[in-house]
Amino acid sequence: MPKMLALMRESLIESEGLKCEGIFRVAGDHSEVNRLKLQMNAKTFKGAADPPSVANLVKVRMVFQN
Repeated sequence: MPKMLALMRESLIESEGLKCEGIFRVAGDHSEVNRLKLQMNAKTFKGAADPPSVANLVKVRMVFQN
């Protein structure tokens, strides 16, 4: 599993995002998603308080890796 994907998974677990029904169907906050993308590209991602934004990044990551 890529390190960034593992960090995003941990962020979802810590923020209890996996307990949210439909977490992968809810769009994250656009500015937060962009901020998190910048962190991922700079390899400084530490997590996020907004679970839908992290879930959105997981979806994007999975689409572009295939």
